[in-house]
Amino acid sequence: MLDIKTDFSAFVFAWYALKSKGRLNHVSASHSSIGSTMLSFRMPLTVVLFVLMCSLSARTQENENGKQTDINLKQTNKTKRVVDQAEIEARLEKLCNRMPHLLQSNDIKEAVKVQQEVVAIRESVAVKSNAQLIVEQLFLTELKKVESFTEQGQAIYHRANMRFFTGCQKSREEEYKTAIELLSQAIEDYRTMLGEGALAEALALDELAHAYLSYGDSNKAKESLLLNQKIWLKLAGKNHSGYATAMAFLGVVGLESDDLKNAEIALKEALPLLRKVYGARSIEYAESIVNLAHVKLEGKNWVEAEALCVIAKSILEEQFATSDLAMAHLHSVLASVNVAFEESEDAEKNFKQSLLLHRMYGNPNAPIIRGILNDYAALLRKLNRIQEAEELEKRASQIQVKKKLSDTKD
Repeated sequence: MLDIKTDFSAFVFAWYALKSKGRLNHVSASHSSIGSTMLSFRMPLTVVLFVLMCSLSARTQENENGKQTDINLKQTNKTKRVVDQAEIEARLEKLCNRMPHLLQSNDIKEAVKVQQEVVAIRESVAVKSNAQLIVEQLFLTELKKVESFTEQGQAIYHRANMRFFTGCQKSREEEYKTAIELLSQAIEDYRTMLGEGALAEALALDELAHAYLSYGDSNKAKESLLLNQKIWLKLAGKNHSGYATAMAFLGVVGLESDDLKNAEIALKEALPLLRKVYGARSIEYAESIVNLAHVKLEGKNWVEAEALCVIAKSILEEQFATSDLAMAHLHSVLASVNVAFEESEDAEKNFKQSLLLHRMYGNPNAPIIRGILNDYAALLRKLNRIQEAEELEKRASQIQVKKKLSDTKD
């Protein structure tokens, strides 16, 4: 699940501290001092002592100068590497941002040139893993294959791309039924022109899984994800973001469908992969820790849920500018934990913070907000704040009505 040397020790510390019911309020530490050792020696002649002192002083200064030179060189090299890496990433981002426009305009020749440059950059720099390079090379191979197609073949590939991009847009606009139809058609076109198991199919399957889950069909979402995983495993192995994120999303699907056992299995398998691919302080890693905390919450493992939230929060606070919805999810989990521990004041603070972040950065009509509103209302009823509870329940029912209208529209 978590890294044994770092995250697991943090989890154990948080778990026991929280379980002791003065959670995280006091940790004692003992310190030991190391006594100094005195060396005795016979005093040499004054002249000899003077020579020795001068020699030692000169050597010490020489060593210090050498060390400082090494430090300066290391700092210069490190700064240069950071600057070079930033320039490389900026160039890659610029190239990758061009690709969707080239595919939508069906400019395959230019797309091949751009992808060739991407591959050349990836090959020239040291990377954490060669998995991304493998995928870039696969995409270049696919583009070259398309370049060799007849005009009719390229037209079908272009149609597939347009269906894919439009399907993604419709999913963002919550027109999930239309999105599912378009993405399914795109996948069939990709299979026809590129064969089964192409990179393009894997990307479309990922989007299709998200659309199915949002539409409320968790079985189809899982089916799409399993196909997606199979392709990523064949193309790049487990140590790639495609496979890792698909595994993490399987955990989310399990959570949404109340399949807690399989949700936990998927998330525990995904976490070390996400850590390896994205890093131990990454948003992707923290988000899956929050999802695992949610699984623990649903299983009424309150202490474990809170301990996982402590770990995730420390990561998300470092990345707050780009992890607002993940933090919103975390606050909603913590709020429910607070309710379980009868900490009404903290629960209310976390409910409010979660709703605020969802309202600022997410979809105000998302089903998750309906759940948070109802949970918050239940807390207020326990506190005999009936009128406030009714207002929250009314807001939740309005979201339910909007969801039904959206489904009817689809």
